[in-house]
Amino acid sequence: RGAAETARIILALSDEEYTDSRYEIAPGTMSAPEFKAAKESGELDANLGRAPLLLIDGNRPIGQSKAIERYLAKKCGLMGDSDLDAAQIDCIAEHCRDVKDAQMRKGFSAFNRDKSDEEKNRSKEGVV
Repeated sequence: RGAAETARIILALSDEEYTDSRYEIAPGTMSAPEFKAAKESGELDANLGRAPLLLIDGNRPIGQSKAIERYLAKKCGLMGDSDLDAAQIDCIAEHCRDVKDAQMRKGFSAFNRDKSDEEKNRSKEGVV
């Protein structure tokens, strides 16, 4: 899942063929050796060392999950029939992002599941 999940859904809805590459995160440790190696090798430089990264034709990178989503939605015919349709679709997508960001700020995430209010507050303050 993660930041690339919406892009995967767009590709699946459009029956587009793609290679799904993911970095495994060790449970409980947040350690991702393959991600670290990709970052150190420069493989993720086009996205400032972060994932996700979409490679077009194997060598043209697009970073930033929302840019990837918009590119794929347009390419797959999911951005409406006019510029106004596209702007309204974009507006709804941004509302969804605002809601998700607010949830994260309030502590509604998988990282806070089964934690007490005290543990959540320490987490917000950067004290673990």
